[in-house]
Amino acid sequence: MLARQMGAPNSPQWFNTGLHWAYGIEGPAQGHYYVDAQSGEVRLSEDSYTHPQPHACAEYHTQVNTEDGIRHIGEIVEKELVGIKVFDGDSYTPILATAYNGEKEVFTTCGRRDSNPR
Repeated sequence: MLARQMGAPNSPQWFNTGLHWAYGIEGPAQGHYYVDAQSGEVRLSEDSYTHPQPHACAEYHTQVNTEDGIRHIGEIVEKELVGIKVFDGDSYTPILATAYNGEKEVFTTCGRRDSNPR
């Protein structure tokens, strides 16, 4: 499925998984968590490549379903609503951490910024 790109993990994992394991690439921690396979405990990641983030960034007005109704991602981050439960497709899962990463330019896969990639 991966080779034919019929299914794939989201972009942070697609681009970063294996870079530390295969090439020893390291980078600063970005505040994300992972589940320790040995203990089953949630731990703060020591760097950005050993355990790549399992999520992608979302824009401010992206809506998520919470136990209290629909909320915008931006509101959850601004108010640091750690612990609020969001629907993950099967059940409600608590948010473990939030981080504002600023605004960044968006590029197409071709590296161009136009709306008509070739």
